[in-house]
Amino acid sequence: MKPQDEFGSSFETAKELPETSWKRKAIQAASSQAEPIRKSGGFQGSALPTPVELREKLKAFLLSLGVSDVGFSKPQAEGLEKTPYAVTLVVRLSNAIVDEIEGEPTLTYFSHYRAVNAFLDQCLLKAGLFLDRAGYQYITVAASQSMNQKGWNYQGRFSHKQAACAAGLGVIGKSSLFLHHRFGPRVRLATLFTDCPFPVENALPASLCGSCRKCVDSCPSGAILGPEWIPGMPRKLLFDPEKCSQHMKRQYQHIGRGAVCGICMRVCPRYERSVIRWE
Repeated sequence: MKPQDEFGSSFETAKELPETSWKRKAIQAASSQAEPIRKSGGFQGSALPTPVELREKLKAFLLSLGVSDVGFSKPQAEGLEKTPYAVTLVVRLSNAIVDEIEGEPTLTYFSHYRAVNAFLDQCLLKAGLFLDRAGYQYITVAASQSMNQKGWNYQGRFSHKQAACAAGLGVIGKSSLFLHHRFGPRVRLATLFTDCPFPVENALPASLCGSCRKCVDSCPSGAILGPEWIPGMPRKLLFDPEKCSQHMKRQYQHIGRGAVCGICMRVCPRYERSVIRWE
């Protein structure tokens, strides 16, 4: 019988190929950390875990659900001062699906994009319930949700990329995409805010792009402007989201009504092709 997490979701143990030993260790750590939580229905004994212990248990729990990476930070977030600690969830996209993008997105990529976003949102809820049972508050920021503010519809409640960078998980590329330190731009992100005082990274990452212009030269809309990212740089100096959106709506109505593209992600060389096999 397959083991289950505290919310009843079954999961499997990873068996990795030689080049993925780092992931094997992470999965093994996740299983060993999450097992006491599953067995006890939450937390062992009468005393709740400390924030340091809870951070490790939460990370192990999320990895056991299938999340690819987890980070912790304390970014500046307007309106979220009562829950100032951020948990970043990273899910890696399928290299095979991304590789099929040639000149325009595919229907398979559009479906995959939506499925990964939905999975992230479910994991956010499970992480929030996990923290709630330990006595902490939480606010989830969905993987893909735009807010229309004064006619400007190209931003969310909070930048997932800002929290991910502060957590030391990667940097921003010239494309304005988040570049995970292993998976490059081939990821989706989601963020949870909490009042649990986790130990945090608050990293100051440096750009990895250098002289590379593959995304700039491949963008069919001309929305990628070309400067190299530095921490604190406004997105408008890197990327024009309105130009990108208008191009997608004009050219890709036959694919998800113009909601996705993915060409800049497809051409970026900053990713690894590790393979995981699941028993």
